[in-house]
Amino acid sequence: MSDKETLALIALLQRDKSRWADVRVALEKIPASILLARDTPVDLLGDGFQDSIEGARAQVAGWEADGIGVSSIYSDNYPAQLRAVHDYPPLLFWRGRFEQSDARSVAIVGTRKPSSGALDFIEEVVPLIANAGHPVVSGLARGVDSAAMRASLNVSNRTIGIIGTGIRGVYPPENRQIQEQVARDHLLISQFWPDAPPTKQTFPMRNHVMSAFSSMTLIVEASENSGTRIQARAATKHARPVIISRAVYVSTTWAKDLVANGYDVTVVSNAREAIDAVQFIASRHDAPPVWTERALTPAGA
Repeated sequence: MSDKETLALIALLQRDKSRWADVRVALEKIPASILLARDTPVDLLGDGFQDSIEGARAQVAGWEADGIGVSSIYSDNYPAQLRAVHDYPPLLFWRGRFEQSDARSVAIVGTRKPSSGALDFIEEVVPLIANAGHPVVSGLARGVDSAAMRASLNVSNRTIGIIGTGIRGVYPPENRQIQEQVARDHLLISQFWPDAPPTKQTFPMRNHVMSAFSSMTLIVEASENSGTRIQARAATKHARPVIISRAVYVSTTWAKDLVANGYDVTVVSNAREAIDAVQFIASRHDAPPVWTERALTPAGA
């Protein structure tokens, strides 16, 4: 069963169909240590809040009976890499399991209509990423997303799906088998209520979570107006490195702008250059601080 802070947050978010932005304002006015303490003074939250808590408890029990976990920003298993960004989701619904290696994951995203060259690139680069010890994250969309996830599953690599519907939904429907395998053997995540349908807003929101959850994003193929650019821009705000294929760089102004503005973007021409970039970025993150005799802080920190 979820902790009391998570139950209180669920109750707050569902009460009068509150939006997270509104709840966040309320939490800033009343410190979470008071508002969501284990001995919550429910009178601060108005009449009927205790009933809302009990309703949330019953909902969570139903989700858990259906194999759905729920974590909030107050939960011990809420991923640290998500907690570190400004636009973290307040709740995560999930099937499967979290692992420490998830913080090293590489998001692989791109167009829903990939070329044969893009598919060949995925088939070549994903085993290299797997051999280097990085889980693969994607959004279970058609095209590049599903190809990357299939390639990762085919080499028995840790595979994480972050979806744009409630966790009980499947979109697109033809990816049901992949989604079920990921949920059973690895990790499937949604930030939306379990029965929420897909909308135009949920997929960009999903991209922000993919960016924050992953240690870096690899963009295989994308057009000028591709939704993938949303994740690329989110990654720059999350201080997450981006790796872009040369084809994307040549064909889109947004990729050129990211490079021209000095963001942490690497342009690669093939799978070998891509895995070199992945390993170089990972080495930057993994390297211990180097102390110098004259410095009072770690060099490069």
